[in-house]
Amino acid sequence: MRSALPPRPYTSIIEELTQLARSRLSGARFEHVTRTSLLMRELCEGRRLDPNRGEIAGLGHDLYRESPAEEVRETAGRDSLPIHEWELQEPLLLHGRAAAVLLRERFAISDESILEAVRWHTTGFPGMGELAKLLFIADYIEPGRMNVNHDVRVRVRSTSTDEGVLIILKETAAYLEAVGKPVVAPTAALYSELIEAERRA
Repeated sequence: MRSALPPRPYTSIIEELTQLARSRLSGARFEHVTRTSLLMRELCEGRRLDPNRGEIAGLGHDLYRESPAEEVRETAGRDSLPIHEWELQEPLLLHGRAAAVLLRERFAISDESILEAVRWHTTGFPGMGELAKLLFIADYIEPGRMNVNHDVRVRVRSTSTDEGVLIILKETAAYLEAVGKPVVAPTAALYSELIEAERRA
């Protein structure tokens, strides 16, 4: 059993995590996580959330994005959550879970808001907190994403967090339909949750 590591200052984690991301990722992917982390700082500052938590989530979210499928499955499997059929069929969807495990084990991060954000940044998940929703947004609209329509980016930035997530979910569903892929269960559940909350508002 792994012994518990003492908590570390977030500024120290950010420095080491930047180096780790640079060593694990291709140049293009590292640039993406850097842009995402900077956007996370900006979004968190605008919502009075800790920008260091946002930067850590942004830097850490894709640490397993380019790793072999078996390594991703093995690492993700240490988070004590079941691995679902849709994750086995598309192992890439496990890379956020694997990254959250690494953040917990290597950096002693126990802040669930950070771990949740990294864990579910690809699919979303019902009940996500504000930081997780912001990472879901930042990962999609960071300025290097050439396939994101400018109007979509503007609409997401100019509305509430929940409405921004909804816009992205609708865009994602349209893309998946176009390429003949299903919307996975947590994504559909998050969409239903936000639609219901919007209806009640």
